Amino acid sequence: MNAREIADQNLIYKVRCGSHAYGTNLPTSDEDFAGIFIPPIEYYFGLQAFDLLSEQAEDDLSYYSLRKYATLAVANNPNVLELLFVDPRDVLLCLPEATALREIRHRFLSQRCQKTFVGYAKAQLHRIRTHTKWLQQEMDDMAKLEPLVRQGKVTEQWVAWRFGDNMLERVKEMWSGLPDPPLMPEAEALEIFKTSNIICPDRNDQKFFKLGQPRMFNGNIDQTWEFQKHLYDEAKKKRDQYVTWMAERNPDRHDTEIRFGYDTKHAMHLVRLLRCGYEILTTGDLMVRRPDAQDLLSIRAGTWTYEQVVGYADEMVAKIDGIPPEQFKVPATPDLETISKTIVDMTSEYLFFGDRR
Repeated sequence: MNAREIADQNLIYKVRCGSHAYGTNLPTSDEDFAGIFIPPIEYYFGLQAFDLLSEQAEDDLSYYSLRKYATLAVANNPNVLELLFVDPRDVLLCLPEATALREIRHRFLSQRCQKTFVGYAKAQLHRIRTHTKWLQQEMDDMAKLEPLVRQGKVTEQWVAWRFGDNMLERVKEMWSGLPDPPLMPEAEALEIFKTSNIICPDRNDQKFFKLGQPRMFNGNIDQTWEFQKHLYDEAKKKRDQYVTWMAERNPDRHDTEIRFGYDTKHAMHLVRLLRCGYEILTTGDLMVRRPDAQDLLSIRAGTWTYEQVVGYADEMVAKIDGIPPEQFKVPATPDLETISKTIVDMTSEYLFFGDRR
């Protein structure tokens, strides 16, 4: 029996999650699902362990063992917490054992959300800023590269080496039917892109060297140069990240980035996370199906500028960090005693007394 079959046969809870659960789905949005299962008894006392099943296909699927789920939920992981707070219409399976878990779902909420929700939001903001920077770099380099390509000044091999295969694919069609004039010397071509952050780092580039200690050679002082590997590695890392981003990005989202100058889907999730975090801390509840869904969808549609998104994020982070202690509607930490007892009771009931399905 494979992992998927084990999880399916021992599933106690399954929900629809992601955009369909938030109410921000589009006609083209895939459905995402998540659930909780209780592994067979041999996974508690035997040599094997089975805590997580994650499948990325047309529909994303994430299944957590009950113990794994609780561990992540008491850490106030945003993606995990929301599974117990989805709207009832998004609950697809809820066995009696899982009902007990939903009944204590508010015991998981705590002031830890102040760090986790803001932390996840900051990660989204970092992606937006990074991708916007890369996007601008890509557009700048394409503007410089296109005339060189159309004039036959550079080769396909040079473009692939310096910019990666994805940039090559974008300019390949420009070569069709062009004459073959003399190629531009590489040094001259590189000079055109001297401000680029994505061009392939060259180990011989002078910027990766610094003056070393002088030494005597044949009675003369010889100036030495030291290779600064950490600078080269950092430049290569950034370039590799950029190439990976180009290779893995969704074409539709790239078109959106070109149109609006930033990733509007990331911006929508950024705003959602910050609002959810603030609501948990000040109301004691987590609203997964968003009452502000239309506002979030408008952000995804590009109605906010990049500056508005970044400005709003900075304001909300300051607002959350500045919540006075007396305004917190959740405790400092989750109710670990109640949660632990519930998990023990659920597991015992399911393994020893329940209807094993």
